[in-house]
Amino acid sequence: MSATEDSFKEAATDWDLERLYRDLAIVKQQSGKRNKLTPVEMACLRGLLCGYGPNDIAATLNREPRGLRVDFCRGLYRYVEMLTERPPNTLKDWRDVANWLIIVGYQTRSNNFSQQTNDSLIKIVDIIFGGARNSPVIDIKVRNTGNQVAFLKKTRFNFYKAWYLQSWIIQKQAERLPFPAARCQPLAKSRPVEPSFNYQVSIEELYDFVEGSHNYEVEVIQVEPLSPLSLLKQSIYIEEFNISQCVSGNDVDRFTFTLSFPEVQLEPYRNIYKSYVYHLKLEIVYDEDDKTVQSRDLLLLVEPKNLPDGNRYFFEKDYLRELKVNQVDLEFKSYSQHNQEVLAEVAQIDGVRSVLLNKLIEHQYNVLNFEF
Repeated sequence: MSATEDSFKEAATDWDLERLYRDLAIVKQQSGKRNKLTPVEMACLRGLLCGYGPNDIAATLNREPRGLRVDFCRGLYRYVEMLTERPPNTLKDWRDVANWLIIVGYQTRSNNFSQQTNDSLIKIVDIIFGGARNSPVIDIKVRNTGNQVAFLKKTRFNFYKAWYLQSWIIQKQAERLPFPAARCQPLAKSRPVEPSFNYQVSIEELYDFVEGSHNYEVEVIQVEPLSPLSLLKQSIYIEEFNISQCVSGNDVDRFTFTLSFPEVQLEPYRNIYKSYVYHLKLEIVYDEDDKTVQSRDLLLLVEPKNLPDGNRYFFEKDYLRELKVNQVDLEFKSYSQHNQEVLAEVAQIDGVRSVLLNKLIEHQYNVLNFEF
């Protein structure tokens, strides 16, 4: 038996796998694809039914996590929607695969589900960003779908990648056609649930790691065309933070984290500044049995506190018309190219982005590089 066929075989204890394979093969055929599930699809399905997320399944099957998540969205998630008669593209959370299949009767040991609902079960409903450019606020809303009180006791900030961006100011033209730094909007309210508490979280050690400290292992990955972009291994850094939140059964809660990062500035006497883009996930640990729930991918841009208005990340054609060539440092052009390559890669990650980062990504598509 191959490693793929042997993976997550414990799912057979609680699930009618043969019937499930057969019925999913039928809906797969109805979607225009070949009428059998592949061994990889069956292994992934078993992993989801056993409570493993896409990253854990990818590690077990020796697959690339991002590619596997794409396969889920194009394949298994769509088949499960059809089988359970749900509207298209409504399956967003991998945990819903097991929940929906339980409802339509594919679980053979229903006592597991009843025990689960009689316990606490936390789900992350929504996450948005707010706060200042150098101190972002993560506003999180959670829901306890179980019947028992859930005690949230710890949060982990799992950082996966970090990129740097460089911006500059040309004093003579600082007031002409500026691209002002995007300002964060105030924290939005999707419903009248006020934050119950705000936690102050200091992320101090991550800066040393991003800069290539010898205390951590760093992998440098080059993107095409060649750039000085540095990507850091998963997980590059984990910040654990104790919290104390109580969520009653069938109730909701909302709380915030204000993150602080070390102040970083590159050659301020030359009006050159360094900012960072971080890719992370937030994980909540709750109850005495250390159950966990993890957020979607989070992406945020952190800029220096003293970054002046009028700073630029890109060269723009209309801006450069007003400058003589000898006024433009060729070094700035390389910064612009580097920033565009970084943001092009960041834009490929499906996740929740901060307002600052979204505005910068949107702006880059309107930028035309100036050729010297």
